Parts: sequence; structure tokens; C-alpha cells
Amino acid sequence: MATVHIADQGTITALTSPHWIGWGYRLIEVGGVLTAFAVLLSRPAWMGWAAGALLGIGPFVGYIASRSVGVPGDPGDVGNWGYWVGTVSLFIEAALIALSVTMLLALRNRQSVPG
Repeated sequence: MATVHIADQGTITALTSPHWIGWGYRLIEVGGVLTAFAVLLSRPAWMGWAAGALLGIGPFVGYIASRSVGVPGDPGDVGNWGYWVGTVSLFIEAALIALSVTMLLALRNRQSVPG
């Protein structure tokens, strides 16, 4: 996800306009790295997977909002569903959400089984 958002901005040093969206991209990029570490290192394990679910949900909802009802400062993206970078990002975010929720459910079920 971080790579897709860097590609969308052009480079790692670029900042998408409006700036609040650009800073949102930065949060996704840094959050992606931190979430990867959380998934690999966090104990209890559910914390890393919960971070993964949140990291996927935020940009997924943001993209849907920007293409459907629009977001402040970015009216040009309303209806722009054919942007391939956004489509790739949606698939990655959906996969991360699905994986994270599946792992959270598996961890919950494992804890509830006596033995």
C-alpha cells in the first residue's frame, strides 16, 4: 500500500495536492511500515492484525468517498473510477482487510477453545 501511494504522488518527496490528502498519504506510507513491524513483532498478536485492518480500512473508505461524493479540495476525482493506481490500491487494501479480519477471528477462536 505504501508503494502504491508513493507512486501516486510521483516520488517519496512529493506531496499530493491538496496538502491534507498528501499528508494522509504520508500517514499511510509510515503506517504501512509500522504495521508490518507490528504484525511481525507484536505480542499479543491481535494488536498487529488490528493495525492491519485499520490501515486497510482508512484509505479504502477515503478512495470510495473521493470517487463517489467527493472530498474537500479534490472535486476532480468524483467519478474517476478508471484510475489504475487507485484500483490496484483498492485490491491491496481489500486483501489486507480480509487477511487481518481472518487472522483476528482465528486468534479469537484459538483463545476460546479450551485445552
